[in-house]
Amino acid sequence: MKFDKSETPYFEPNANTEERNRAGAYTDCLLQYKEAAKYIAFFDLDDILFPVKHSTYLSEFNAEWKLQPNASAVYYMRKEHEFAKTEYLSEFSFNDIVSSLKSSNTLKPGKFVLRPGQNNFTWIHANLEEQSVKSQIVGGAIIIHIVQKFDENSQSKTWKIDFVESKEKKKIRQKDLKIIDSDISKIRESEIIKKIAQDLPSTDYFVSIVSQCYYDALHPKKRKRSRKRRVVRI
Repeated sequence: MKFDKSETPYFEPNANTEERNRAGAYTDCLLQYKEAAKYIAFFDLDDILFPVKHSTYLSEFNAEWKLQPNASAVYYMRKEHEFAKTEYLSEFSFNDIVSSLKSSNTLKPGKFVLRPGQNNFTWIHANLEEQSVKSQIVGGAIIIHIVQKFDENSQSKTWKIDFVESKEKKKIRQKDLKIIDSDISKIRESEIIKKIAQDLPSTDYFVSIVSQCYYDALHPKKRKRSRKRRVVRI
């Protein structure tokens, strides 16, 4: 991405694009798959949705649209979660991650699934033009947003999140966890993956730094107030 003018030699994506250009990327994806896909789920990489009422995503989405055939989207609310993370791929277990989940009690802005044929554009959390009349909020199923591991206490303080034992993990079927873990084990045993795993970092150096930058970008007023308070104390 190139810009004719830049105030500083350092490009700030949050300032120069709409939320790192995700809205544009989502709309581009929607238009590319408009005729090829039945549904498109616009979730983040750290969002996990477990179908609660049905065994597959397809059957879950079909059932939701059967309840409201004219809906252009279905909307899943999100809850922030923390988890126990292993340092090495050889120790990774999806079942252990789910077992360790702790949840925030606060429902956050969610993510959505679209019927491509009924939409020509979209935004990050919903199609704002159509959300109030054509979007259906799904009850029962919550997107698990994996935001941090247990020892990242600085993030909890920054975002002011209190975590408790997760009720969401109790809704997840054990047979599904076993299938996922089995697939992960097969991938982990690949010689190519084993070689790559040797070079992967075992610590998260940039996580807290990026989290603080993201918080400052979303809450500039709070950041300015805190700076003023520090000046007064000095």
